[in-house]
Amino acid sequence: MGKYIVIAALLILYLIGIALLFGVYLNYGVWWDFLVHYLNAKSILQQGFLAHASQWNTKSIYFEAERGPLSPAILSIFIFFANSYAIPAYLAIYLMGLIVCGYYFSKVFGLNAVLVCSLLITPFILIIGMLLNGGEALSLALLLLSMAAIKKDKAYSGMLLALACMAKYFALIFLPLLLLLNRPKKIVYSYFIFILTTLPWLIFNYIIYGNPLYSYLEAMSFFTNPSGYWPVTKFILAGIVAIAFVAILKTRIQNKQSSPRLLERRKSKFILVSFLALSLLEFALLAPSADHPTTLARFGIALYASIALIIAYKVSEFGSVTSKAVIYAALLLSIAISIYVILIIPNNPSISGYIGNYSMSITNATQVISAQNLSRCGIVSNAWVYLRYYNVSAFPPFSYNSTTRRYPAIVFRYIGVNKTYVAINNYTKAFSDKYLSLYLPDNYLC
Repeated sequence: MGKYIVIAALLILYLIGIALLFGVYLNYGVWWDFLVHYLNAKSILQQGFLAHASQWNTKSIYFEAERGPLSPAILSIFIFFANSYAIPAYLAIYLMGLIVCGYYFSKVFGLNAVLVCSLLITPFILIIGMLLNGGEALSLALLLLSMAAIKKDKAYSGMLLALACMAKYFALIFLPLLLLLNRPKKIVYSYFIFILTTLPWLIFNYIIYGNPLYSYLEAMSFFTNPSGYWPVTKFILAGIVAIAFVAILKTRIQNKQSSPRLLERRKSKFILVSFLALSLLEFALLAPSADHPTTLARFGIALYASIALIIAYKVSEFGSVTSKAVIYAALLLSIAISIYVILIIPNNPSISGYIGNYSMSITNATQVISAQNLSRCGIVSNAWVYLRYYNVSAFPPFSYNSTTRRYPAIVFRYIGVNKTYVAINNYTKAFSDKYLSLYLPDNYLC
């Protein structure tokens, strides 16, 4: 496939991807997890952030430590320079970066870049990995770069993997990939670079929270739910299994009877197989804790990507005629699916009221708050993150139960956490529609 054909195909994928991202964003906005990254980014830029970060939820600062710091750090740059256009600008650069990472990975592994990007630039990755969460696709892009560096036997693969883990904490499951570097010295260097790259975040955790691992343990619900699915012992056992698996594969690579070219081909295969196995392990550990189908889908992004890369690797072994047919078919299928999603996006009544920060549920709530002269009040809500985006001083009910006797409460029917968490006993219902209800306590405070 010629160079100009590859460039044209990747440009088409980018333009289709941008149309899809902006189509969803302009109609519905972004989802809960992405908004938390956005609010974290805004808080970073607030004066007095370090003094109040440990409180995490004040009227001016909202910062969830259990979220990876890389997405908010990057978003804060866009907020500083682009202000109200920060999110669309971020999405445009984000998508370009994902395609560049896919292209570079393909070249290092000897795969077809059009096929790899066609399998990765899909509505699933763009909507679930970018608009819904934000950190998933970023972590995936950095994992691609890290695996490419491992393939080239570079110790800086540790830095790239560290960044992937700071985009998504559970990417720590991929740490054993560094064992696939050729020489023990390189392996030691890569892990040292990994620790060095992570060190500033560990120091931040220690200074603010008194524990360098605080945010990681929070992400695993270790502090908030010690008896939950993610006690540290299970994570350690998973790590042992992952290390053992990759170590066994490493012994298979080191076959001195093979030619250097065959060794490199075998290394490519074992990196991809390791990525698939570790992605499967990650999904098996996280899937039982998924509380929503979109959460389950998010947990499966790395698994989907690993399968896609295995497919691209197998296609590279086909004859030129067959491989070209598969590549063009994958490209056309990716474009067709994306165009279909783009066409059904605008003003879809089945979803317009229930998802995203531009949904009818949220915009109606902001109008109700204004009409009831509550704009300067603290609000307790089961969808506090969405209200925070509109500069409403909203608080989660399970952390601020003491405020539910003082602050008005907005209960959303179809979005947010379980609406029963909001204590509204002895409240007066001041407003209600099909999306939400507003409740006022006696002598509420603002």
